[in-house]
Amino acid sequence: MATAPGMAEARGGSLARVLRQPAWRLAGGLLLVLLVVLLVLPGGWIGGWFVSAPAGAELYEVKRMDIELTLEESGELRARRNVEVRSEVEGESVILFMAPESSRVKKGDVVVELASDALIERMESEEIELRKIRADVESARQELDITRNENASLISKAQIDLDVAELELRQYLEGEYLKSLQTAEIDIEQTRQEIERKEEEIRKNEPLRERGFVTALKLKELHFDLYKLRKTLEKNELTLHILQTYDRPKTEKQKTSAVDQARQELARAQQRATSREVQATALVEERQAQLAVRETRFERLRRAIEKCRILAPADGVVQYPTDEGRNRWNQNRLAVGERVFEGQTILTLPDVTQMIVNARIHEADRHKVREGLPCVVRVPAVPGKAFHGRISRIAQFADSANSWLNPELKEHTTEILLDETDAPVSPGDSASITILIDTIDDAIAVPVQCVYTRGSRSFVFAVSGSSIKPVQVEIGRSNVRMIEILSGVDVGDRIVQGATESLLARLPNVGSGAGQGNGGENGTNGNGGGGRRGGGGGPRRG
Repeated sequence: MATAPGMAEARGGSLARVLRQPAWRLAGGLLLVLLVVLLVLPGGWIGGWFVSAPAGAELYEVKRMDIELTLEESGELRARRNVEVRSEVEGESVILFMAPESSRVKKGDVVVELASDALIERMESEEIELRKIRADVESARQELDITRNENASLISKAQIDLDVAELELRQYLEGEYLKSLQTAEIDIEQTRQEIERKEEEIRKNEPLRERGFVTALKLKELHFDLYKLRKTLEKNELTLHILQTYDRPKTEKQKTSAVDQARQELARAQQRATSREVQATALVEERQAQLAVRETRFERLRRAIEKCRILAPADGVVQYPTDEGRNRWNQNRLAVGERVFEGQTILTLPDVTQMIVNARIHEADRHKVREGLPCVVRVPAVPGKAFHGRISRIAQFADSANSWLNPELKEHTTEILLDETDAPVSPGDSASITILIDTIDDAIAVPVQCVYTRGSRSFVFAVSGSSIKPVQVEIGRSNVRMIEILSGVDVGDRIVQGATESLLARLPNVGSGAGQGNGGENGTNGNGGGGRRGGGGGPRRG
């Protein structure tokens, strides 16, 4: 073994040999040593990018996979079909029977029964009045028939009188008058002819009188006969004059007046008949209206008695209201012996075979969802079971229903229609919702906690041999767990999950904007915690 002086001597010899080397070799060696120091020591050019893997570092091997882009929400269940059962009995009624709450009933089952004694008494009294009104209606109808028959008889008689008067007028003008006129004219003509014969006879007898063949008395008789004939002619002419001048106008006016009076009497008879029939008809209609009112009242009472037995309008589960079932006069919960009022909701029958989840989607996530997207819903009341459905409605406008919590919060009311199920779910159960927005098939993906941002650039810490270096990557879309890598790393590369502060310190500085995520459409926000309620994760901030 060499002694200490020997060792010192050897070191001195080595140093001497080094110093005896040519100057260019000595300068090159020193330069090489300096370069190694600058590159390897912390803070050096290589030391800032290549570091040894820390002991116990969790690594992730980059691989391809399908990434489901989802949005996590919470909501509350309600039945799609919810039938309310109300009291339809006038006034107030006392409950005699109620189906047990939460019991399942079939359509047509009795769910509530109300007291009907007072209604039955009223219906019996109404039935008595109904019989009286029906008798009055029948009497009024018979009186109407009698009135119509009498009216027909009176009108018929007046019509006959008018027809007779018109016939008598025509009979006089076209018969009796012409007959009298012709008789008078014949008498006049006949008298004139007789006068001519008498005059002729007197002319023939006057020469005979002068000869003594005819006596003076005979001639005198002939003159007297002629005188009578002339007077008869005057009488007949006067008769004709009276007939034409007086008798005809007078009789025509009398007959015409009789026709007019008969026509007026017919009109009066028709008017009286109409008036009497209107009065009789009005009486019938009045009695019928009274009957209709009584029948309606009776039928309403009958239906009210039937409605005292309330039947389930559909299959469902009996659910009694907590607030609607109370009133300002009676603050007690609905129960047998309590009073209910017309129109008051007694119970509801939700059809739990198909439910709707009411949710609220933040306005920042509204563009990600649309009607028809599939959803997976989990209900704490039914652990271990997942329900499937689709978005059925999204409100067009955002509202601020929860502005008392956050004045800046704007959300869209959303409904998710679940598939039919026989699971024991109930309206009001809370639910957690996963909305499947899209699927990225066969993507290169890494956990979101592996990605870190500086400004608009993203990095991962990749393992290279025994060292780790930050590698800039181009990111795509993400969910709460995984993020798509478009370029920068490849399948099989290993990267660090959960970098230490010493690794993060080696990310490049980009000025005042460092560390801010891009918060783009893919949901990255640079803090590794994902978007709002997990609506798409993002790379962590360096």
